[in-house]
Amino acid sequence: MPRSGWIELACKPGANMTSGLSKRKLTTIMAADVVGYSRLVAADDEAAIRRFQQLRHIVESIVVRHDGRPFGAAGDSLMAEFPSSVEAVRCALEIQDEIAARNADEPADRAMFFRIGINIGDVITEGENLFGDGVNVAARLQEIATPGGVVLSAGAYDQIKNKVTVETEPLGQRSLKNIPEPVTIFRVRVGQKAPVAPVAIAADRGTGWRRRAVVAAVAIIAALGTFATWDQLIEPARRLEMFKAEAAQPLPVKPSIIVMPFLNVSENEAQEYFCLGMAEDIMTSLTKVSGLFVVGRDSAMSFKGKPIQAKQIGRELGVRYVLQGSVRRSENQVRISTHLVDAATDQTIWAARYDRELGNIFAIQDDIAENIVQAVAVSFLPGERENLRHQQAQVPQAATTYDLFLQARRKLIPPNRENLNEAEAMFARVIAADDAYAGGHAGLSLVHSLRVSQGFIRSSQDRERALRRAEELARAAVRRDPNSTIAMFALANSALPNRNQDEAVEQATKAYFSQPGDAYYAATLGYMLTFAGKPREAYYPLERAIERERVAEFQARAQFFKLFAAYEAGDYATADQAYADHIKAQGRCFSNCLAYAAASKLRLADMAEMAQQTDQKQRFETEARILATNLTTTYPDYLSRVNSWLAQYKNDADAARFKRDVDRVHALVK
Repeated sequence: MPRSGWIELACKPGANMTSGLSKRKLTTIMAADVVGYSRLVAADDEAAIRRFQQLRHIVESIVVRHDGRPFGAAGDSLMAEFPSSVEAVRCALEIQDEIAARNADEPADRAMFFRIGINIGDVITEGENLFGDGVNVAARLQEIATPGGVVLSAGAYDQIKNKVTVETEPLGQRSLKNIPEPVTIFRVRVGQKAPVAPVAIAADRGTGWRRRAVVAAVAIIAALGTFATWDQLIEPARRLEMFKAEAAQPLPVKPSIIVMPFLNVSENEAQEYFCLGMAEDIMTSLTKVSGLFVVGRDSAMSFKGKPIQAKQIGRELGVRYVLQGSVRRSENQVRISTHLVDAATDQTIWAARYDRELGNIFAIQDDIAENIVQAVAVSFLPGERENLRHQQAQVPQAATTYDLFLQARRKLIPPNRENLNEAEAMFARVIAADDAYAGGHAGLSLVHSLRVSQGFIRSSQDRERALRRAEELARAAVRRDPNSTIAMFALANSALPNRNQDEAVEQATKAYFSQPGDAYYAATLGYMLTFAGKPREAYYPLERAIERERVAEFQARAQFFKLFAAYEAGDYATADQAYADHIKAQGRCFSNCLAYAAASKLRLADMAEMAQQTDQKQRFETEARILATNLTTTYPDYLSRVNSWLAQYKNDADAARFKRDVDRVHALVK
């Protein structure tokens, strides 16, 4: 396109560019623009806009992988800054290579090509945006590039020559629109790639596969040739120490990994569930490996849709390795591209691309998990490799049934009325398609359990009917596959409210040991142990859950489970601290949380009175009274509703003790 919005803003006469400026800096700017975008929009505006949005997500993900930062957006144009011209050029080549591969699948009249210009220059920062000649020159350079091409300014060329193995062609000096002085430019021969970390290429087809295989081979040879250098032996260790110092949370002793939501680059936006399902199932496989520390799915989802670099994700969550990927699905074909980044060194240590039929998707998941384990130098313990193989055997025979299961499973989050109604119909269809598949029965069981736990069923008769149905379906799932983790989880969730606490603990324990790295299964085991009268045994799995899931909502829930366990164990100081941690994570407390927190403070007041600590006694009583006021004001019917909660206790004496404390809490505000 002839004009770019950021150029007009930067050059607008009379614009005040002095107020609020941060600083000047020297940086590398990459500008990208779609060729003939107006023509494509005129031909089919919805298809063109949708495809551009998909390509923009791909481009941004490649940018952040090369330590770049996208900024500013105008029409069909993209801008990014890089601290290194070398990485900017490598990024541009990868973008053009990726887009060329995707255009090969498109009709000629729908292919969408980018032109890219790269410049190094002085810029002005204002907030998150950049302005000045350094930006303007890059934007004008891309206008000179051919479709699918890359051009460099002389400054950028000087930085990359002898560092990036690509062919360049000098184009001499050119006069650029609105740029006072002519600019010397170079054209990069696209179709080559600079050597990068060793990359595994899997199951590609056609010329793209051959090209990538050659690139990977060159990369491996180059890496072997310099393996013993000081930079590769010493610098990564120094970076790791810096990374540990900068991380918001301590790095686990075990190799830690997070599986990010996979990007949907399919034509159909509705395939989002499929992409998320792929990432979640890969994460599930990794949680079966005891040598890995797997950060939970909620933490990964908190970054969904944000073009954030892997190293930033690692620092914020205290995790060493970040798995990212994209999924392109067309009818019965699926292409999965994925790469594993060491957040400490910001290097890709493993990558692969798979082109398969949908029916082979399970083998892809298994292969990715095994390659990750090898890449981070973790050893399988006896039986763990077989656990990965068994997960593949747990899926339905037909890929279409599995696809429907993924759609249904996605509807469980969040478990509102509408989602549960849709999930119920979908899981019923899964059962109808493959009655032998445990996942369909387990999923439908969870729908009924969630309706009860979320309070959508108030009638005691309807509640009992739903719980019976949930248990029947869960038992059917376990009969079909006794090793199915979701079946164990469903049976645990249905057994507890039916007062089968020992069986609930048994099944929750099996689910936990099936996937010891899964935060949800650890948290579930914790609160079920507490209901079963084993609160001190609940501490260990609850601590594991709190470690693995870093987002506030889950932290708050797990801290409530810890508060519950500590109260039942008579460990009231720990209970009070868990309440404080719950508030720190979420800022508010629901009914049971308020009740247990107030009851714990009353118990602490009793202990202070026995120790003749008058000030402490008064403080705990005052805090208990505040909580009691909040409880009775926000939940005036709590005393009538608490019985359904108490019914889940195995020991009636424990339930009666809590009920007495709840009565004391209510008496504080009478």
